[in-house]
This record gives sequence, structure tokens and C-alpha cells, in this order.
Amino acid sequence: MGREGEISLEADSLVKFRQASILEIESADKFLTSLADKIEALERFSAPHPLSAAIAVASLKRFLVDDRCRIELHDLVMTEVDRQVEALSKLSVQVQPLPCEALLARLKRYESSMEILLTLMTNGCYWGTSSQADLWVEVVSRILNISPPESGTTILLNLRRYPACMLLYAGGVAATAAKKYEILRVLLKESRTSIDISLEGKDDLLIRKLVPAIVLDPSALNQCSGGQRYKTPSSDRLHSLLRDTLRPFLPNDLQYDDAFDRFEYLFAIVYLDAQDREGAVQWAPTGRFVWRNRFIGASGSHVSTVLLEESKKDKSNWGPIKAGIFESAQRFADVDQGFREGVLSKVHPF
Repeated sequence: MGREGEISLEADSLVKFRQASILEIESADKFLTSLADKIEALERFSAPHPLSAAIAVASLKRFLVDDRCRIELHDLVMTEVDRQVEALSKLSVQVQPLPCEALLARLKRYESSMEILLTLMTNGCYWGTSSQADLWVEVVSRILNISPPESGTTILLNLRRYPACMLLYAGGVAATAAKKYEILRVLLKESRTSIDISLEGKDDLLIRKLVPAIVLDPSALNQCSGGQRYKTPSSDRLHSLLRDTLRPFLPNDLQYDDAFDRFEYLFAIVYLDAQDREGAVQWAPTGRFVWRNRFIGASGSHVSTVLLEESKKDKSNWGPIKAGIFESAQRFADVDQGFREGVLSKVHPF
């Protein structure tokens, strides 16, 4: 052996014979730790492209729990987003007339194409943290960007926002089920889009562009339903579509209905709250909760009654208030009353 930092003649001969390189290191412990980190990073980045929702979710869950993996998390999700943007933006909106076969085929194309991304969205919003909420907003916003204003068949133009609407609902119901109200606040209340700025001259709340009854034409859905006449066809289709995606978190159908109703009602109240603050038309979207009167844990009562009672009981500790979706129990009660009087009272009783 030579002096410290030098190699012996035998080792030097071996290096020359193998045409190797000599690495100068501070210590074996630090070098091996650094090497292990680099190998782990290479394994993450060289992972195969997700070929199924199950593989994608397995990667997602590893990245969600490790702050060091925020780049890998972003890249995993955005790679799938880019794949969908590339595929779905090519679909023509110049189909006239639009027979039921073509409409249903387009719906199924969107729904089947979005399978992996919907699964990533639900898992991310259910298992993730509020610090990751901006990522899920970016997902919705980038998918929404496949639908800028242009000429074409109105139903198909609106339907281009269906993938983004699916994502909002998938993430919103998952966050509601997990009581991740901070994520829900970012999705519903804080997110804005400039998708229609060329028409409106300003940006707007994201949720105003993703109202199911505007995105999915209710009359067209009922016309193409094979004789069925749904009360809320747009909401019903989303409810049916997302059932299996959310089954791992909500195996019981009543639990799923509960979470879905809660999300849709909060969506409506946040929407109306924003309208009221801006002095706009007092309107808000409705969904399946309008006609449903069976609610888990409170048989025979409406979701609006259940949420109002929860807010009065828990006050500032109620999840949606504590997370900042509403500034106070009184504000929620005021908007809720406005929704009952201005919207629900005008809905034809089924």
C-alpha cells in the first residue's frame, strides 16, 4: 500500500489494464450513501411507462409519501396528461349532423382514454396532502386546454371539456371522501382559468367552465339513452363512470353516494358564493342530490339538511370551514339559504 490517498503499484497496474478511472472520495460511508441515492434516482427515472392504472398507481403512491420525489411525481402525472392532450385534441368537432351513435362513441372514447389519469387523480387527492393540490389543479387545467373556443358542433365543442370535468369530479369526490378539504378548497374555490379570455376578456373560476349540465348536454344524453329519461343525466353519467375508480376507497355504494352528494352540494354552494360576491346572476349547478332523499347516516333527509346541521354543530371546526372553503358557519348558512330559495325551490319536483 502507498501513502494515504495513493494506490499501490499492483492496483495501479490493474487500473491501467482495465482502463479504469480513479475516483477520489472523502470517505467510504459518504460515497456509498451518495451512490445508493443516485442508483435509486436512476431506477425511478428509468422505470417503464405505465401500461396500466395499477402500475401507475403503484408508482404514484411511492412518490406521494416522499417529498424528495416531487419531481418524479410531477413527471409521472404530466407524462400521462401530455399523452391525453396529444390523443384527445385531435378529435374532430366538425360533425354535423350528430347521430346518437357518434355522440355515444365520442363519450366512450373520452372515458376509456382517461382511465389511467382518473385513477391517478383519485389516488392523489385521496392519499396526498394539501401541498400537492396545485399539481391536481394543473392536471385539470392542462386537460381543459384542449377545448379553446372555436367553430364546430356545439355539443362536441362543449364535450371537449368532459375530460377536465371528469378529473374535477374524480379528485373532488376523492378529497371529500378522505376529508381533505384543503385540497377541495384549491380545486373549487381558488383555481382560475383563462380558457375563454378571448371571448370574455378576463379569467374566471375553473369550476364555472366545468358544470356537468353545460359540458354534457342533458337533452342529448336523454335522447340517446335508449328510452331512459334521467332526471339529472349529466350528473348521473359521472356518478356511474367514477364508481369503479373510487371503489377502492368507497367499497359500499351508500358511502359512495354520500361522498358524491357531498361534493356536488359543496360545488354548488361554492359556485353560488362566488356569484353572490361578484353580484352576478344568482344561479348554481344542481346534480343528483336534487332528487335523492336517502342519505347515509341520516335516512330520509336531504344532503343539504345534513351539511347544514353539521356546520351548525361543529361551527369553526367543521371541515369545510376549518379549511377555508367558507369563512364561517354563518356564511355557509346564508349561502345555503340562498341556494334553497333561489335554486332548489325553482327545480321542478320530481
